[in-house]
Amino acid sequence: MAALRPRWNTGLASLRWSWRAYIQKVLEVGVGPGQILLEVPRRVDRTNWVYGLDLSWMMLAKARQCVRRAGYGNVSLEEADSAVALR
Repeated sequence: MAALRPRWNTGLASLRWSWRAYIQKVLEVGVGPGQILLEVPRRVDRTNWVYGLDLSWMMLAKARQCVRRAGYGNVSLEEADSAVALR
C-alpha cells in the first residue's frame, strides 16, 4: 500500500475524508458571513477545531449565527486583523 503524502493545495478540496484523522486545526482567514466556513467542519472530524478570523465584527456576528444554527461546537471565531494576527 502506498504511503500517504500530504497534498499542499489550497481550498476545501484538500480536506478529503482520508485526511480527517490527521487534521487537528484549520484556520480560515476572512470568514465573512460564514458560508464557506460552514463547509470546513463538515469535512473535518468533530474532535478537531476550526478557527476563523475576520476584521469586521458585523461579518463575525453573521458567521456566529450560522455556526450556532448548524450546531457546531468545534468552531471558534475571533475579530482580528490577519496581517497582525499571523505575524
